[in-house]
Amino acid sequence: MATLHIRNLKDSVKESIRIRAAVHGRSMEAEARAILEEAGAGRKPEEHPYYTIRRAVAKYGPQDIEIPPREDLTGAQFVALMRAAVETYGPLDIEIPPRGPSHREIPDFS
Repeated sequence: MATLHIRNLKDSVKESIRIRAAVHGRSMEAEARAILEEAGAGRKPEEHPYYTIRRAVAKYGPQDIEIPPREDLTGAQFVALMRAAVETYGPLDIEIPPRGPSHREIPDFS
């Protein structure tokens, strides 16, 4: 049998294991063993989504995607684009606290 030592475990995690062990009528060691066995029981490690997507689109072969040139936006143009994007989801209520005297003035993009 293998032995595992775990260092720097948060006190809150230890307390959770202690409570869970009491509920199940086991020692903390037996509870930790049960948790680890449950976590490793017959499950395959999950594959990173990148590889799943690569496999799914491989049948289409390489694709030439034309990336449009980047446009430099002014502050007003950026705010207008953001407003248009947010408006599709309905009104958005944001309360912004007033700035103190040590801060610069807020620019007007309207």
